[in-house]
Amino acid sequence: MHYGGFNPPVYNLSNIPHDLPLFLSYGGQDALSDLRDVARLLDSLKLHDVGKLTVQHIENYAHADFIMGLNAKD
Repeated sequence: MHYGGFNPPVYNLSNIPHDLPLFLSYGGQDALSDLRDVARLLDSLKLHDVGKLTVQHIENYAHADFIMGLNAKD
């Protein structure tokens, strides 16, 4: 209802300054964040400054494991 449709509007990721530090973390067992969607997101950030974009993939992590996993603090 908030957006006037079933889906929110697409956010133009090119609005993010290319020199803004970004950290993206995703897991291979995440049922909410599909690997294809992560690939699309990373592709849309391909013009971001390489030294300012950090990507972490943890194969055996699911969505909540990044905050509730037994070894999340590590």
